[in-house]
Amino acid sequence: GTLLIGAAAALGSGTIILQNSGALAASKSLTGTDAVANPWRLGGPGTIGGANSLEMRGTLTAAASNTLTNSLPSGRTLTMSGGANRAGGVTLTLAGTGATVVSGTIYDDGVTPGGLTIAGGTTTLLAANTYTGTTTLSGGVLAIGGSSALGTGRILFNGGTHGDTAEMQQ
Repeated sequence: GTLLIGAAAALGSGTIILQNSGALAASKSLTGTDAVANPWRLGGPGTIGGANSLEMRGTLTAAASNTLTNSLPSGRTLTMSGGANRAGGVTLTLAGTGATVVSGTIYDDGVTPGGLTIAGGTTTLLAANTYTGTTTLSGGVLAIGGSSALGTGRILFNGGTHGDTAEMQQ
């Protein structure tokens, strides 16, 4: 089912867990000072949907290799300002048709590299990311905000389109 969030503090301060194809949606735009501060975990495939922009200020932890699908309509954005932790070799796949901005750092434990796959939509990576696994572009559009936005691992192009190639060199 879909959990509809109406206010930044509506869910208290505990961890939001998306699993079993669960979905989050905002009943109004929840960004900036109204962003949801809760940490969140992807325990299975999950979706961000609805008709309003949503900013998640808490860190996303991917418990296993899973897919986060953004199905927000054109003109609406999922912002991950809390970044993402993909420890233990986890690959996080960002898919769907919506726009996703990751302004927080994506990192792993540095021991077992975790990967990042962009499989659809428009994804913008803005932070100096420190994850060590492979970044795979298999669909959608990838834009980057700097030379360290793609972490320190390999970059694999299997489809999709990307931004300025001068910034993509690693």
